[in-house]
Amino acid sequence: MTAGLEQSGGHFLGLAFRAIEHGFAETKVLKGIDLEAARGEITCLLGPSGCGKTTLLRLAAGLYDVQAGEISLGDQLLATPGKNPPPEKRPVGLVFQDGALFPHMSVAKNVAFGVEGSQAKVAAADMLEQVGLGGFGDAYPHTLSGGQQQRVALARALAPRPEVLLLDEPFANVDVVLRQRLREETRRILKVQGSVALLVTHDPEEAMDVGDKIAVMSEGLIVQQGSPAALYDHPATAAVAEFLGRGQRFGGQRQGGAVQTPFGLWSAEAFSGDLPATDLLDVVARPDALEARAGGELVVEDIRRAGAISKVFLRNHAGERIAATLTDGDGLAVGQPASVQPLAGRVFAFGA
Repeated sequence: MTAGLEQSGGHFLGLAFRAIEHGFAETKVLKGIDLEAARGEITCLLGPSGCGKTTLLRLAAGLYDVQAGEISLGDQLLATPGKNPPPEKRPVGLVFQDGALFPHMSVAKNVAFGVEGSQAKVAAADMLEQVGLGGFGDAYPHTLSGGQQQRVALARALAPRPEVLLLDEPFANVDVVLRQRLREETRRILKVQGSVALLVTHDPEEAMDVGDKIAVMSEGLIVQQGSPAALYDHPATAAVAEFLGRGQRFGGQRQGGAVQTPFGLWSAEAFSGDLPATDLLDVVARPDALEARAGGELVVEDIRRAGAISKVFLRNHAGERIAATLTDGDGLAVGQPASVQPLAGRVFAFGA
């Protein structure tokens, strides 16, 4: 057991947050958070700015004191009100958004910084090999690209073999192409390490790409948690459906066994699961759940071609816009009358 930590009554082997509440002055930032992040899995905290995800991560790191509830790791109590060990007394590694490397130290010394004893140099060399920077030990941070600096930061956090790795928007400051590669490399390394990994992001695509589990946060609450596939296919709220997969949200009204939307009358078969009992509905449709077709009461406003599949933007008589897909890029033209056909079981409806 790590020095300074107490036994917890829990039996979960990973990182657990129980009834966590936190506030700054009069503002309540976290409102009763319960979350488990398992060993060997990557758990993503996903949500917009101000939802509380970074505050939760900082509580686990020891950068903020727990005000209510408890945080545990297996049978070790990490933090509870009145007992908040500092970061250096916790089995935790932290990767910041900007890397936060020491500019006056070489890459090797940066990575070895948190490793005690004679194994520091060996541990640093091993981690640099794992992140693909084996020949950069003598370099200094200012000579590296942004992606290389972030890999050094990851190596530094992992070198002491922490039981928990916390990552705060680690890919936010790198370009799009490099970001994708860093996601893949980071996931591979974390899965090999097998520790608890908790990653904060505001990017749904990133969470889907990296995470084994996603906890979607909004206004200090976890509104849904589960595997990426479960959240994508079975969103619990209209907000989750809209957030994941670039969902388009608009009102609808039941008409017998169908739903009248601003973009046409859609049959009940278009919707995932049973329709809510309410007459007024909150409808969410992703572009890939809709097919654009020639003829109808909508007008093609724009077409964006991307290989074999095109995204078509259409508007109704009221000027409301919706995006759909088109497999034949030459089948429609701007200004042409068109309609959208929802794919069976791919649209979501919630009580308004």
